[in-house]
Amino acid sequence: MARFNYRMQNILGLMENFEEQAKQNFADKRRILSEEEEALAALNDKKSKLNE
Repeated sequence: MARFNYRMQNILGLMENFEEQAKQNFADKRRILSEEEEALAALNDKKSKLNE
């Protein structure tokens, strides 16, 4: 049986690719943010210990 294709199937494919890229970009940026937040927390802990 032949696969059904919409008239604008190529546009749908492009939109799916853009969505996947956006999700991957968001995940990358979120990972970087988490790493930076952990580093900031470590620095704040170190600063608190020095001020005691």
